[in-house]
Amino acid sequence: MNPELKQQKLFLYSQPTFYAKKLEELRNTEKIVVWLLHHNSHLRNCDNCLIKAYELQVDKYDGTLSHEVISKLTPKESITRCRRKLNEIGLFLPTANVSKLRSVAQESVKDWSVEA
Repeated sequence: MNPELKQQKLFLYSQPTFYAKKLEELRNTEKIVVWLLHHNSHLRNCDNCLIKAYELQVDKYDGTLSHEVISKLTPKESITRCRRKLNEIGLFLPTANVSKLRSVAQESVKDWSVEA
């Protein structure tokens, strides 16, 4: 068995029952995103970093701009959709610092929109 796949399965089954059931329903892209977010907490804060890590580690993207290579990459929307789906059930939320910065920015937008 592939060591990476074995590691993913071990992680999935080490979660509480609620999360294990939810994670068992995930497809391949989602399982890979779970693995990346679990092992790289900084990827929770930035979708662009998550996409880049996915492309480098999974799609083996070397940075070439040929149509053949780009057409075989996993769609960026699929990767970010998986992260959002995990966030909705309370998994792999952004770190505390980023959450605080986002809430401050959201409040300032609310204040600005009320004034306008």
